[in-house]
Amino acid sequence: MFLLCALLLVVIQHLIISGRSQGSPLSPLPVLAREGGEDEVRQLLRHAAEQPTSDIYTRLSACYEKRGEYRRALMYLRKAEAAREIEDAAE
Repeated sequence: MFLLCALLLVVIQHLIISGRSQGSPLSPLPVLAREGGEDEVRQLLRHAAEQPTSDIYTRLSACYEKRGEYRRALMYLRKAEAAREIEDAAE
């Protein structure tokens, strides 16, 4: 009886663990969640091309992070840091 219960517990634990591991927390968001900020991203990209500031790059980074595009978010965060250094040096 003990062996049967132990085997049952191992099977249940395996099902719980394998059920959680199927989805990755770093996977991109579903399409519907990504579409919401597309207009905002386009507008911010246009402003960044015209007048690049650390604020615009930071906002772009936040938009990409919300969409699950972490590499782009990190890229714009680095651009924001570089722009902030330039802005601080100009003051």
